[in-house]
Amino acid sequence: MEKIIKKYAVCIGYRMRQERKNKNITQQELAHRLGISYSYYNNIEKGNRSCPIEVLIGICREFGISADRILRDFIPVDTEKEIR
Repeated sequence: MEKIIKKYAVCIGYRMRQERKNKNITQQELAHRLGISYSYYNNIEKGNRSCPIEVLIGICREFGISADRILRDFIPVDTEKEIR
């Protein structure tokens, strides 16, 4: 399970980096806008930390995108099994 979570974290961080670069914003600038430290944000982009929902929402607001743009294809379809 940890390997799957790490894989998702890396992929989500990669998409966050793509969006940030498309907007020509540095990690430092984005971290400041989000109210988090640069090192914390950097570790999220690298996939070393999971992205908290609050940070994801902030990123989506900053970039004017939906969370689906970052999360697509990463959320398991059969989540009902894990919910029970």
